Amino acid sequence: TLADGPWFTASERRAEIDDFVAHDATTWRALIHYLASRDILHHVVFPTRPEDDPLPLLTDNPRALVISGRRDESWVRIIDVGLVLSRLALRDGSAIDLKVNDPILAENSRIWRIGTGYSGKVLRAEIETGDLASWVFGAASAAELQAAGRLYASDDVVYELDSRHPKGSKSHSGISF
Repeated sequence: TLADGPWFTASERRAEIDDFVAHDATTWRALIHYLASRDILHHVVFPTRPEDDPLPLLTDNPRALVISGRRDESWVRIIDVGLVLSRLALRDGSAIDLKVNDPILAENSRIWRIGTGYSGKVLRAEIETGDLASWVFGAASAAELQAAGRLYASDDVVYELDSRHPKGSKSHSGISF
């Protein structure tokens, strides 16, 4: 029941959808449509949605939606910086010497070479481990990190990093603790 009476007779009925998972985009849209078509609901609240959520685009007026705020979902820490960086490939045989500063795991604090450098072109940059994780997992682009003073790099490095980053949806697990 609500504070002012039972849910079914309330003038403002609301459903809070805390765990919303679908197999694919078609099923996701069908579930959203189903929820929106229930005349018994006046408000549907999704407390945890990804930053790049397409949900607003399913409405007639995306600007009418209320975004209540941003909250941390899960934190990820890179334990083996070398392994993560070894998976990055640069084009044209170039290389980036990336100085990583890790205040917790000393073995991660060093200069790591990304790419082969056989073209003779070697760029340089510096970043903290947490900010590296933000870039690797898609929470922030290299351009955003550079603008915020969290990635010390030339525009060439920023372009190279962002052009090599896997595109797609931002990381979102939907798990809260």
